[in-house]
Amino acid sequence: MSFLSIDADLASAFSLAAQQNSYPLLKRCQLIAQDTDDNLPSYARNIIISLSSEPEFFAPEDWKFDRLDRGQSIRLQERLLRPYYDKLSGLSL
Repeated sequence: MSFLSIDADLASAFSLAAQQNSYPLLKRCQLIAQDTDDNLPSYARNIIISLSSEPEFFAPEDWKFDRLDRGQSIRLQERLLRPYYDKLSGLSL
């Protein structure tokens, strides 16, 4: 079992129009330190959460946290993605 987990609500589809209208791809994201196993560490330090896509449609984003204790959760700050407009404009549903 992993000590850290992510609970996220992602948009089911995304386009250039969605980005231009500030529609978030990542609606809600929370980092959770599990509290169910005494064999797990009591905290995690120097945590970096990275968001990227393959193929690369937007510039990668990182969130950094100093420490997260067992049983604690942190909501990641919402950010507008920095898309590569030429790639998004070529998409179709």
